[in-house]
Amino acid sequence: MTYYLADVNVLVAAVHQAHVHHRAARDWCHALDRDQLWLCRFTQMGLLRLLTNRHVMSGAVMTQIEAWRTLDDLCTNARLRYLDEPPGVGDLFRRFTQGQFPRRKAWSDAYLGAVAAGGGLTVATFDSDFLRLDAPALVLSSRA
Repeated sequence: MTYYLADVNVLVAAVHQAHVHHRAARDWCHALDRDQLWLCRFTQMGLLRLLTNRHVMSGAVMTQIEAWRTLDDLCTNARLRYLDEPPGVGDLFRRFTQGQFPRRKAWSDAYLGAVAAGGGLTVATFDSDFLRLDAPALVLSSRA
């Protein structure tokens, strides 16, 4: 069985009903088994940050208390678990950031890829840029 580290975009889409990928994220998450989806401090912070961002959430922007409540509700799902930073992430992070040309979100993608690789997980994302890393990734489709 494959175990996944959820990218922030999957988490936001799963909890925000107006998100363009909500149905795909929800359906994909519901098809997973117990303990098959993971989040880490980085994705937890990203979710909290975006749930309280007016530009992302528009009329559904949350207070910090509401964002924590949403995260707490999400974490009651038996499919989802929390991963502390695994050993060796620093070395993996450095390895994933040796490109010659800067690209958008390179640092955050590399860190998430390093956490996933260090934990033996596959990144689940809507972002095809993850395919550039030397880390396992599953790019979800809005048609999923």
